[in-house]
Amino acid sequence: VLFAIQGIVHFSFGRTWAYKCFQLIGAVRAQVVTSLNVVVSIVLALIIFREKMTPLVILGIALCMGGVFLLSAKESVRKEGPEAAPDHKKIDRRTLTKGVFFGLGTALFWGASTILVKLALNQGGTPLLGNFIAYAAATLAISPAVFSNAPAKKELVSKRGRLFLLALFSGITTSLAHAFRYFALDY
Repeated sequence: VLFAIQGIVHFSFGRTWAYKCFQLIGAVRAQVVTSLNVVVSIVLALIIFREKMTPLVILGIALCMGGVFLLSAKESVRKEGPEAAPDHKKIDRRTLTKGVFFGLGTALFWGASTILVKLALNQGGTPLLGNFIAYAAATLAISPAVFSNAPAKKELVSKRGRLFLLALFSGITTSLAHAFRYFALDY
């Protein structure tokens, strides 16, 4: 059950919010904000698992948060314009704020999902089975939204082979990365 919840939280909610964040503010800015998931995981681990704060952990938190504060304070923005600039060099303040909001939501979902994995592994779950359950649950959760949305369904079954291969490659590498993450959390 914890693996299934984790899959829905991480993939169905977290990825959806991450994609919106990337669309609004671009990959570089989005990566800075979504990387705060590490801070969320650390704080939750301190609370739930009673892990100890060390100087290195404090430094890590400060460095993670520093990037977001620098991005927010020093980002060059346009006064007006379309919601998402194609080149993402200059975007308006409203779009930046929206993108950061989706990025912070992503960080919360992803940070919490790490704790759910660790809780499931602590209860005797195995990394590979957990990874499979998480992906299956997320697939079941997101499928109705995809198949009831005509443009999404059309894109899913389109004949654009290059995009399909890119999505397939992305899915395989992401799945492998998550399997390694599960193994790391197990150890």
